[in-house]
Amino acid sequence: MLAIAEVTAITPEPNGSVVGTTSDGSGARLPGAIVEIESTAATSSGSARVVGTATSDAQGQFKVPKVAPGEYWLRVTLSGFTAVRERIRVLADQAADVAITLQVDSLSERVD
Repeated sequence: MLAIAEVTAITPEPNGSVVGTTSDGSGARLPGAIVEIESTAATSSGSARVVGTATSDAQGQFKVPKVAPGEYWLRVTLSGFTAVRERIRVLADQAADVAITLQVDSLSERVD
């Protein structure tokens, strides 16, 4: 008796990545910034779905690998700085390279 099995190959969808740097208004690199890649479509609760995260290293650099091609919100936060949110596009087999400049939060600058 001969058994024949059908095998279907699953081809993984090619992904891109998001790489970049975080710095302040003077150009100094900012380590420890939290970088989130958010879906542009809101969930049923009204919030954005986070599809990838990273933290900037000692040189202010970050990388979020394996991001499916599409449009996203890039959100960057760091204590003492105003959060940044900008729209980005990720393409298959490419790195979206972004340079983020964070401004000192005016509320954290005040001394009472």
